Amino acid sequence: MFNYQFFIVLLVLTNTATQAETDPAAELQHLKAQLKALTAQVNRLEQQLQSENRAPQNKSEDNVQTEDQASEPVIRFSGDMRGRYEYIDNRGQAIRERSRIRLRLAAEADINDATSMHVRLATGGDNPTSTNLTLDGGFSRKDFGLDRAYIKHRLNDQQQLQLGKMSNPYQRIGGHGILFDSDLNPEGLSWKLAQQQWHAVIGAFYLDERKNDDNIMLYGGQVAFKHAFSNSAIQLGLGYFDYDNLKGAQPIYQNERFGNRFNNKNQMINDFNIAEITAHYDNDQLPRPLTLFSSYLNNTAADDENEAFVAGFSYGSAKKPGDWQLGYSYQYTEADAVYGLFNDSDFAGGQTDSRGHMYQFGYGLTQNTSLSFTWIDAVRNMHLGTATDYDRLMLDLSYWFK
Repeated sequence: MFNYQFFIVLLVLTNTATQAETDPAAELQHLKAQLKALTAQVNRLEQQLQSENRAPQNKSEDNVQTEDQASEPVIRFSGDMRGRYEYIDNRGQAIRERSRIRLRLAAEADINDATSMHVRLATGGDNPTSTNLTLDGGFSRKDFGLDRAYIKHRLNDQQQLQLGKMSNPYQRIGGHGILFDSDLNPEGLSWKLAQQQWHAVIGAFYLDERKNDDNIMLYGGQVAFKHAFSNSAIQLGLGYFDYDNLKGAQPIYQNERFGNRFNNKNQMINDFNIAEITAHYDNDQLPRPLTLFSSYLNNTAADDENEAFVAGFSYGSAKKPGDWQLGYSYQYTEADAVYGLFNDSDFAGGQTDSRGHMYQFGYGLTQNTSLSFTWIDAVRNMHLGTATDYDRLMLDLSYWFK
C-alpha cells in the first residue's frame, strides 16, 4: 500500500525549505497544523479503504470455497470378489464339477443432503438370481454388467424412497433365500419406514413389460415388530407379496419353469399371492452371537402345493481373522408355494417342489478375507414326478473392501 504519510511529510519539508526565509516562526506553526490535519485525514481514508477491500474479498473467497465443495461430491467405493468350487450330484445325471468367480464393484455419491445415487456392476450375465461366472469357454471374455442403479431419497430420519434397480428392500429372514435369492435386485419403487420398535416396507416392481398384454408386476409389503432385552432381541414379522398377471403367462426367463406348474400350452396355472409369517431371535450373552430364525409361506392364490417353510440357526461370525461361524437350516417348498424364478438358486438347483438340509461353516482368514463351506442335502420332485436326491458342495474364498 502507498505510504501517504511519507508523501505528505516530504511535501511539507519541501515547502518549508522554500519559505523559511519569509517568516520562520509563523510558518513552522502553520505547517505543523497542516501536517496534523492531513495526517488525520489520511488515516481515515486508509481505514475506509481497508474496510471496503476486506469485505468483498472475504465474501468472494467464501463463495468460491462453498461452490468448490458443492461441486465435488464424495464418491464411496466398495466391492467384493469370490472364488468358488462346486461339486453337484443330481441323481440320474452325471456328476458336475466347476469353478466359478463373482466380482462386484459398487459406487455411491451424495447428490444433496437428502439424495444419493447408487451403482453396482457385477459378473453373471443376465441371470436375475446369480452373479456367478463359470470358468470355461476357452479363456473368452466374460460378461460384466449393470447389477444395480438406483436413487435413494431420505424423506426424514425415519423414511426413505428408492427408485430404480435396487438392492432388495425386503428382509430375508436369517439371510435365507426361500422367497428371494440373495442376488436378486428388484426394479421399481420402494418406501421404507423405520421406527425404534418396528419397521415397514412397501414396493411396486416390474417383472415383465408386455406390448400386447398387461405388465407382470410384483406388489409387496412387510412389517416387523422388535422387542429388545438386556442382551437379546426377538422380532416377529408379517409380509404379503402379490404377483399380478402371472397366471397364464409363459416363463419369463429362458423358458425355465423352476419347479412351478404349467399347463400343456406352457402357461402358468396359478397366480402367486404369498402371505409370510417370520420369527427371528438374536442372543449376545453366549461366547459367540446366536441367531434363530423361521419363516412360513402360503400362496393363497393356489389350492394345493402352496406351502413352504424354513427354520435354522447361525452361531458365531467369520468377519474378523480367526473368527468362525456355524449354520444350519431346513427348507421345505411345495411346487407353487413361491415363484420359482426368484427363490434360492443354489438350494435343490433353484427348484421348488423340494426339501432338504443346508450345513454351513465359515472361517475368517485375514482382514476382509474369509473361507466358507456349504453342503446342501436335498430332495427334488418330492411330490410331483419321481423324487431324487440332490447334493451340492460349495467351497468359497471371499475378499471384500469398503
